[in-house]
Amino acid sequence: MPKLFTKTVSALTAGICMFSAVSLPSVIPSAQVYAADFMKNDTVDGYYYELWNQNCAGDFEYENTENNGFTLSWSGIENAFALKGEKFERKNVYASQIKEYTVTYDEDVDYMDGNGFSGVYGWMEDNNAYYEFYIVDSWGSWRPVMGNALGSFESNGITYDIYNGRLSSMTDYWGGNIPPTTYIYYSVARDNLAEKTDGVCNIKNTINVADHFKKWQNSGLDLGFVYDVGFSVQAYRSAGSARINSIEITKEITDDNNYGPEFTYKSHEPMPTDEEGRKEFIDFETENDDEKFGAAFTGTKASYDTESYFSGERSMLISGKDKESRGFEYKIDPYDFSSKDLLAGLKICQNSGRNIKFIFQVADLNSKTGYCRDLYLRTIPSGIWTDMEDLHISLLNDLFADEVIRIIPSEDVDFWIDDFYLGDACDIEDKHTKKSRSVLGDVNRDSAVDIYDVLTLRRLLISTEDYNVNFYQDVNGDCKLNMSDLVALTRFVLGKTKQIPEPEKELMYFADDFCETIGNAEFDAFSRSETAGEIKSAVCSDGTFSTQWSGKSYYELSSSQILENFDELSLKYSGTVKTKSCATFGNESSVKINISAVFKSDSDTVNFLIEDGASKKERLRWLSDPDDMKLVEIGGHEYYIDKNDELPDEIDPDKYIWLYPKENIIKTDEVCSFDEEIDFSEILKYFSKEEFKPYSVQCSLTTYDTEGFAEINELSCIDNSKAE
Repeated sequence: MPKLFTKTVSALTAGICMFSAVSLPSVIPSAQVYAADFMKNDTVDGYYYELWNQNCAGDFEYENTENNGFTLSWSGIENAFALKGEKFERKNVYASQIKEYTVTYDEDVDYMDGNGFSGVYGWMEDNNAYYEFYIVDSWGSWRPVMGNALGSFESNGITYDIYNGRLSSMTDYWGGNIPPTTYIYYSVARDNLAEKTDGVCNIKNTINVADHFKKWQNSGLDLGFVYDVGFSVQAYRSAGSARINSIEITKEITDDNNYGPEFTYKSHEPMPTDEEGRKEFIDFETENDDEKFGAAFTGTKASYDTESYFSGERSMLISGKDKESRGFEYKIDPYDFSSKDLLAGLKICQNSGRNIKFIFQVADLNSKTGYCRDLYLRTIPSGIWTDMEDLHISLLNDLFADEVIRIIPSEDVDFWIDDFYLGDACDIEDKHTKKSRSVLGDVNRDSAVDIYDVLTLRRLLISTEDYNVNFYQDVNGDCKLNMSDLVALTRFVLGKTKQIPEPEKELMYFADDFCETIGNAEFDAFSRSETAGEIKSAVCSDGTFSTQWSGKSYYELSSSQILENFDELSLKYSGTVKTKSCATFGNESSVKINISAVFKSDSDTVNFLIEDGASKKERLRWLSDPDDMKLVEIGGHEYYIDKNDELPDEIDPDKYIWLYPKENIIKTDEVCSFDEEIDFSEILKYFSKEEFKPYSVQCSLTTYDTEGFAEINELSCIDNSKAE
């Protein structure tokens, strides 16, 4: 029925039935109803209409008519439905914003002594549940009621009995998270407005939907954002007809809550955007009695501090005693912003003497389910002001939500916050994910390059691992933090060189997942984890990259290039991988470098995948007998391949030919350096497919239950036919 969901178990149905959208004309002859459930929704003359017929059973005809009406006839159906009314933008109008909403109708109906009924129908939703509702004026042989009786009330001279029930099974048509519960509400006229059920009966009435919303609210039922509402005719395993002579909807919708609980925030114009794209910027230089920020937990103290700061003369100190939980909190007023997609950042410092991981979290203080999500994890070194930026947030878009941003250390340590900002992602994203630094070598970010930067960099190198992807404290522009940065910076500060060496190639830095095309290379980083993790990546237009990750059960970074005018392909790639196993509960950790190449000949395609780092179990995963594998030499490399891997004349475009190096170069819990060259001409020759030409190549890093560092510092595609 409704476009959000499958057909639910209701008073007329015996189970849940999936529907799928099909293209149907305004008039639907029964001869065209076949094959599967169908759904049709469209608008005509400003009114939204929707049709559904389970399994396309029987005869089902619909036609839009004048005065916003329609005709409907059915016979031999299992379950069928027609609605005409209004569709709302999703999560835009909350039920209690509807001060008045009347549906006036004139209907000639013939239920033919069968299971059918008519009245107002619609859906609501919030972040906790879906709500399906019926306001029933007339019915055939069966009065549709369901669930618990909650009393009665009078509206427009008609007494309605209230019922509610609970549906435990529901599928989300939108493909997102499935709410834990779906509820169904009924307001059913005590007396049937249809004077007879075995012939044509004319019914006229005005249903004030807002009256029912108010009564449901007062009866302890939750409301939600209205998705659609209109006049409907529904039938179950019966025959009948209806002619809706006219439908008229009048309404008054306000920005305020007209009944029920108050909204958390009042509607107002968004805050202005500054020149940096920010709508909120807090440098903690002035105190404000109406602060949106402070301590996150009882026992945590938030105070202004002049001893440590990033800019100006003050910061905010978050402190506590002994093992009291610390946390900084900012209360989000959603009306301050122009969208629900925000970008946040701040400067943070801690003096514990060791690296501390900090969690960036968003929580809804009004959530019935204790809604809270950890979005990011950042490692903050001791004694150094560090950027915690590129933090994306998607608001709940719930008028009752009271969302807060929290920054929480993984250990009970005091810390400082400075230069907190928040804004619409569309305004400031490019400034932070693709920005270039104004002062190269300004490690401590005080707008000068001097001996203090050398001291800061030394402290950083002591507290960080040997392999570290870094943007904000990198000196020589390779997005890695190591001794070469200290050497370059020291020589410049001591006057040994007149300038810090310029980066050899332009790099772009990203935090967490991303998808970006840079020059001829397309990069795609994707991760999966039950908790917040940390990813840092630097990528270059020649397809090379470096990346560092932790706290991710699965992580993949791929670099792809389309090859134009190539006749023969030889691929050179080199780099370093260092990983540590983090597997739990019997899982197997692994890290792999996959080289994938696609070749085409006219409309045929063949794909080769060389997987370095695969376990023996993986290499034999399709086979019951290891003897089915064979070891072959191709182009100076030894690979395991399937003995039965013979290419037919007609090639399946989805088919991959897997080649496993005899000796894995990439291994978990080791530092692995590699320098490889693959001549794909030899591989094509081995499989007797020399006529195929290179189309694309991809280099991917794939990890399971590990943390570590990887760098591909060379990825060169060579056309052997053009090489001298």
